[in-house]
Amino acid sequence: ALAIVAPSVAFAQTTGEVGVHYNNIDVDGGPDVDVYGLDLGVAHDFGGFAVQGQAVSGRYESGGDFGIGNVSIAAGMRNDAYAFYGFVGHTSFGSDSANIGVGGQYHLDRLSFNGSLGVADFNGADVRAVNLDGAYFITDNFGVMAEVGYAELRGGGDADGTSAGIGGIYRFDNSPLTLDFGYRRNDYDSGDSDVFRLGASLSFGTSSAREAARSGPSFNGGQRLLESSINFF
Repeated sequence: ALAIVAPSVAFAQTTGEVGVHYNNIDVDGGPDVDVYGLDLGVAHDFGGFAVQGQAVSGRYESGGDFGIGNVSIAAGMRNDAYAFYGFVGHTSFGSDSANIGVGGQYHLDRLSFNGSLGVADFNGADVRAVNLDGAYFITDNFGVMAEVGYAELRGGGDADGTSAGIGGIYRFDNSPLTLDFGYRRNDYDSGDSDVFRLGASLSFGTSSAREAARSGPSFNGGQRLLESSINFF
């Protein structure tokens, strides 16, 4: 088995990112929440079939502090124009959830789109979320982004909500360092909030931000499901 697999692994393209992020969540009628976190993603492309692992660890600080963790694995087909994948994962922040979903990507010359549909099962209380986002790369290393999402909670008190946001990404030329920033507005039955994000990451296996969006660890269905789920709890 190793003799068969080894040649494929040898010719696989490996990409990855490791980074940090800071979020400030301004809850309407409530306190501000500071979030500090670590991000890790690794992807392997086996000539049209891609596998990705992703992990997020964060600390929420607002009066009492608590941690949050998420791991997900995605796999599917990928080429220069589009990708389709499925993902499974696990989230923990006070209550644990098993996550599952599907996603896709579509790329034009300077445009990249992501879409995903996911379900998180928090011991019988299900979060169902659909998210769309897109990035336009003005240069290979500078892009502007927009996103929209809808999520609903079923069981344990029904609720739903929408989100919309804008942002940007900048990677220094001939460098692995990437900066990202963004703003998101959440309008949820459980509470409305404004989220401001700053992030920095180091990339390997890609030479530009535009390339990373197409062939890096960019399957973001698990991440977007996590962001939707947090708004209900």
